[in-house]
Order: sequence, then C-alpha cells, then structure tokens
Amino acid sequence: MSRINLNIIKKLIFTVLILFFIYGVFILFSSDVYANSRISNVIVTSYGGDKIVLYFKVKRAFDVSLKKAILSGLPVKFRFNIRILSRPSMTVIYNRMIINKMTYDDLNNYFIIKYYYNKNNGHAKVVIKKAFNSALKLMSRVDDLVISIPSGFKTGHKYLIVINGVLGTVKLPFPFDYIPFINNYFQITTNTYRLKFIY
Repeated sequence: MSRINLNIIKKLIFTVLILFFIYGVFILFSSDVYANSRISNVIVTSYGGDKIVLYFKVKRAFDVSLKKAILSGLPVKFRFNIRILSRPSMTVIYNRMIINKMTYDDLNNYFIIKYYYNKNNGHAKVVIKKAFNSALKLMSRVDDLVISIPSGFKTGHKYLIVINGVLGTVKLPFPFDYIPFINNYFQITTNTYRLKFIY
C-alpha cells in the first residue's frame, strides 16, 4: 500500500476518533441538562365565554452547558405539545404543538425570544432582552395561550389538559448537523403534566 493511501487512512481514522470524542462530550454535557426539568405552575382561566387561556412554565429548564450553547450563538427551541380531552370519554378535542425559540445576537449583545403561538399579523411575537436571566425566564414560559375548540367549552363540563415538552432543540453547525445521534442529543422530553378542570 502506498504512503499516500496510508496517510489518507490515518487522517480518516483521526477524524472518526475526533467525532467520537465530540459525541462523548455532548453526552457528558447533555446528560443532566433536563434531568429535573418539569412543567409546573399550570393555570387555566376562562375567557370570552367559550375559550380558555393557558399559562405554565418549566422549572430547571437550563443548566450551564445549555447556557453556554446559547451564548455561543446556537439557536434553541422549546416545543410543547398541548392536548385537551373531554371527560369521561377521554376524546381528544384539542391537539397543538407550540414553539418558543431563543437566539443570542452577539453583535448587538441581546437575546431574541420568539413565540410562535401568539402571532402578530401572521408573524411570531418577538421579545428582545438584554439580561440573560430575564431572557431565560421568558423562554421557559407560556403565557396567554388562547385555546378554543369548534364546539366551544361547555359550562359545567369536565376536561383534562395534558402538556409535555421537548426542550433545547439546537441546530448544530456543519458538519455536526449531518450526524443524527449528535443532533438529537439536545432533544430531551419533560415530564407529562396532567390537570383536570371543570369549565
């Protein structure tokens, strides 16, 4: 085998080892990121006669490694699946995925939070924060989500709301975005929160 082919093989092996090392680092950093992330403080209030407004937040949504990822400019998404079932039939009458997205603009030194569930003229609602901690709090909250169903909520009827989240969806830079097992490591689910209520 020629010296050139040996050099190519050595470089290939070195590259694979580097990728596995980075993979191990991602496992190490992401293993505890969402270990205790929990949806909490769920509040349901009536609105306009046949609608409800939903509020909730995620406790312990961020740790040091995810904060570093945000500060390095990686965009982060929190996705929440919200279902409402009528009781006692447990028929699903509402099912929606909503998204919060956060990016850091290092040129202007501020954080951009986008809420895709409360759209403004068809566009995501945008909030800009200078303080990192304030941005993190806004990112891990859902406020004023107006929920309506075709038949409307009936007074005195029983319902069950079910919420779970997929936190920290990060779009990794090239070439890591083409490696599935790395790209999925910031996609960790929260607890599933269930709340019974009577309208």
